[in-house]
Amino acid sequence: MEFKLVTEKDNLEYLKQVSKPFDFNSYTNEEIKKIENNITNYVFEQQAFGVAGVQLSFPYRVFGVYVDEGDFRVMFNPSLLKILDDTNVNETEGCLSFPELFLNIGRSKRILIEYHDLENKLNTTELSDYYARGFLHELDHLNGTVFIDYVGKLSLKLARKKVVKYNKRKSFNRGIN
Repeated sequence: MEFKLVTEKDNLEYLKQVSKPFDFNSYTNEEIKKIENNITNYVFEQQAFGVAGVQLSFPYRVFGVYVDEGDFRVMFNPSLLKILDDTNVNETEGCLSFPELFLNIGRSKRILIEYHDLENKLNTTELSDYYARGFLHELDHLNGTVFIDYVGKLSLKLARKKVVKYNKRKSFNRGIN
């Protein structure tokens, strides 16, 4: 099993596919642990908040995300059970599959979720604020939705212009040294 980041430039259609359910019976305990380790190591190496299996060329319902400060979990077959506070909070989000692109996205403030852990045990927990946002972002990946789907064409165009401008400045500054 090779895990490689898929970006929008690599294959946007691949990122927009709905991930298949993760079948614990199709993998050995060692293989499941390796999946968990690969996801965890990738997030830590990138200093990211989370990553979905589909982003790492593994199109199954699994992702890793922080659920609290310092508490990172890999979740198999995660689902949203209930929105506990539907206050729409707009905040800036980025995505590993869309390097350097940041967009304001509205997400629910507090949610109730469930997922299976490494041992296939069902867990239920509440997430709020930043952690609810991260979970919902990763769950979107499993459902074939990417964060650019939440903004209009004009907002996306302006955000992409900022990326181009930033990269030009970065290249220019490198040339000065």
